[in-house]
Amino acid sequence: MLDAEQIIDVTLRIIDVDGTDAVTMRRLASDLGVTASSLYQHVRSREDLLALAHGRVSEEVGPVPDTGDLRADLHEHYRRMHRVLAAHGDIARLDFAAVPSGIGDFEDLEVLLGRLLDAGIGSRRAMWAVDRLLLYTAADVYENWLFRTRTAPEMAAWTTRVRAHLESGGENPFPRVTSLMGTMAEGDVEERYLLGLDLLLDGLLP
Repeated sequence: MLDAEQIIDVTLRIIDVDGTDAVTMRRLASDLGVTASSLYQHVRSREDLLALAHGRVSEEVGPVPDTGDLRADLHEHYRRMHRVLAAHGDIARLDFAAVPSGIGDFEDLEVLLGRLLDAGIGSRRAMWAVDRLLLYTAADVYENWLFRTRTAPEMAAWTTRVRAHLESGGENPFPRVTSLMGTMAEGDVEERYLLGLDLLLDGLLP
């Protein structure tokens, strides 16, 4: 018998492979082997489907650990968030311009804010920090998903065009940009993400 958990499972499988734009009631019904009308007994709309899938991913991330070392706990939490979001297509885009909606979201936020306030961080700074850390993490995951949808030849051709443009005026007016352009493709996704995460955490907890 069809249930909500099955629906969420299949919705996430679609997102993992084809992204959130591929989620439709018709596609979901086809993948489940049911009629689209039967889905409406469990969800009201496509937006509900995406919200349920996003909620499942948030549960997978879990709350911030509490080892007594706030900086290390924040580092591990957002690193895990980055990995979990990256495993689910472009679901990170659902974090943009979003607010907590589930009870679990508010419970986790309450605990995290308490720890930041107890560490002596001001109330506005604490609230903004949580928002900025989530935004940075989601944006990094989403951008990397966009890059993964482009082929290696496309990226190589783009780099060649930019380099040719910079060097087209005879003497290269941008020697540092040109010589360092290749470094943008160095390192793995997580290594680059962690650099930014450390910069944010160093500013929050110097």
